[in-house]
Amino acid sequence: LLEAGLREALTKPLLVEERESSSEENDRRIREFKSWAERGGAVLLGVMGGRNAEGGDFPGHQMDSVVAVGIPYAPPSGRLERTVEYWEAQFPGLGRRYGYYLPAHRRLAQAAGRAHRLLSDRAAIVFLDERVASPFVRKSLPGWMEERMERVEEGRIRERLEGFFGGREG
Repeated sequence: LLEAGLREALTKPLLVEERESSSEENDRRIREFKSWAERGGAVLLGVMGGRNAEGGDFPGHQMDSVVAVGIPYAPPSGRLERTVEYWEAQFPGLGRRYGYYLPAHRRLAQAAGRAHRLLSDRAAIVFLDERVASPFVRKSLPGWMEERMERVEEGRIRERLEGFFGGREG
């Protein structure tokens, strides 16, 4: 996304989760991101499965939207195959589902749910991967997420988000 010009296209500050960051540096980045919530907001770019996608809470208006790009399926490896084999031995016919698909779907749901921590939280979640709308993936997501999911035609996301946020700046 950065190489595609995201930074130049944004009108808000961009904070990027860096792989090499120490916990202290990351904590500072998150505090800065949260401080922007009261001043027009910022964009936090992270990785599904990364520390900010699975660890932090952003209640209220600290984060009012999440955009998830892709599904974080693990790359092929010997360890992954052993995990699939283990689950296959436990649940014949379901090893790949339990060892490969469900962990990725859980990471996707964790990242998407960062903005929903309280019942009163209201945030838009945008999945930029058509596979998420398939019954196979949808049934792995939390019920509240699956029930509220709607497919938006290409080119109409901005219009739909403006409707969701009620014309609010941002």
